[in-house]
Amino acid sequence: MKKRAKHIAHIGITGILTIFAFSNLNAQNSLLWKIEGNGLEHPSYLLGTIHIYDTTDFKLPTVIFQHLESCNAYAMEINMDESNPSALASRTMIMDGNTLDILMGEEAFDRLMSFPMPAMMGREVVKRIKPIFTTSLIYMEDANHRPQSIDQYLFSYAKAHGKAVFGIETMEEQLDAVDAIPMKDQAEMLKESLMKEDDPRDAIKKLWDTYKSQNFEELEKELEESNPSPLFTHELIEKRNVNMADRISSMMVENGSLFAAIGALHLGDIHKIKGVVSLLQEKGYTLTPIEFTFITE
Repeated sequence: MKKRAKHIAHIGITGILTIFAFSNLNAQNSLLWKIEGNGLEHPSYLLGTIHIYDTTDFKLPTVIFQHLESCNAYAMEINMDESNPSALASRTMIMDGNTLDILMGEEAFDRLMSFPMPAMMGREVVKRIKPIFTTSLIYMEDANHRPQSIDQYLFSYAKAHGKAVFGIETMEEQLDAVDAIPMKDQAEMLKESLMKEDDPRDAIKKLWDTYKSQNFEELEKELEESNPSPLFTHELIEKRNVNMADRISSMMVENGSLFAAIGALHLGDIHKIKGVVSLLQEKGYTLTPIEFTFITE
């Protein structure tokens, strides 16, 4: 249960954020940015990622690995090696006496339980998991099929190549941000995604295809109907963007050069919220988009 909770927490937080991912990336159709200036002696790089990833669907191009290898350190949103599974397990569970079937209603809960992973785990377990983490279960076929994120893939690559590795945030900070969203609001978001006529898993498949093509105009059109609440965008996007920009800046200075991978949601300006690209530019850095294409076979 501890290992499962650790995986659910990581995919749950970042997976649901991915749904609102790419609007208005500073008018540049680029996921990869070169960072220079402001006293940096060597270039650093910033990559926008998708947090649910299947290496059989597409592969990262050589240019990404070359830029990572040129840097002294690698940073992703969370260093999962530093997470405490015991503490994490308790933070993913509903603790106020409510249960998920009550929060979202029996019809929506039955729909949730029709998917392979929730069905395997059982109603008594699933109904105690917080809604935002339960979202990840929809996209998991079974316990042995756990998509690895691009961030995690690059994390393993960086460690194998002797790079210093860091978490830009802590798991506790992300969990605190999630807990700032009322449970009823989390349940309503989950319910809405489940009760649509289309299979909610189709949204992830479309997201993969659009991410691969870096077709931001099409993706923005697909996501027009997604309208997260002001509290959601403030806690899970705006505040975190500021923290990420501050910490990436410090890590670049401290390590000489840095390859940072964050959810593409955080790159650009969204709903008048400044993205990490803009925030780093305000600090005096020069950010230049780098064009690349994913490998699809």
